[in-house]
Amino acid sequence: MDKSTFDFILTWTPYLLEGFIWNLIIAVMAVALGSCIGFYLAYLRITKIGRTKRIADFISKFFRNIPTLAFMFYAAFVIPKEITLWDGFVVQFPYWIKASIGLSASSIGFTSQSMMVAFLAWKKKDYKSTLLFFPTWSNSFIITFVASSTASLVGVSEIVSRANFLIAATGTHVMIPVYIYSGLFFVISSLFIMELIKRFKNTPFIEGIPEKLAMKYPQFQT
Repeated sequence: MDKSTFDFILTWTPYLLEGFIWNLIIAVMAVALGSCIGFYLAYLRITKIGRTKRIADFISKFFRNIPTLAFMFYAAFVIPKEITLWDGFVVQFPYWIKASIGLSASSIGFTSQSMMVAFLAWKKKDYKSTLLFFPTWSNSFIITFVASSTASLVGVSEIVSRANFLIAATGTHVMIPVYIYSGLFFVISSLFIMELIKRFKNTPFIEGIPEKLAMKYPQFQT
């Protein structure tokens, strides 16, 4: 990389970093929404029987198998830009919220299934296997985090969209350096997140959760 290209990337780093923050926001919102819905579906699959359990199973499998990109496009173009409620109160849905909703699909199915596997291991008192939920969930987050780059396809000004703008404005001679530099944001952040989750999983508090739940809810281990 020559000095002019290095100076160019350094100059536009704040612009790219601002876009990358949107990637983080979208990923966190998508996983938070997907995890909450996935936990509830797993709860229904564990505690209910009959039609309710079958519906929860179907929804979990549906979201596990639906292409994330297709669901994001569906959310982006089907969800209206705004909804007018009572007394003229308007709720707006910008593209980054739509992208978050669309990307939550895979997290819904993944969380529901992972919780079922963790529950079955916990029921057998295989507590170490139960704790495998955390690294598998973190993998789901990383996948969603990287997939947030596709939000540029539905109009979100995240890092890939901004990288494309810089390349289009200045020429293809900066294309490879800009893309590599943008990719490093994801690589470094993913490694950092994985290390944090690894350290969190190995804390005494987390390792003691399965035993505490077994004492509080002994009826589920019979």
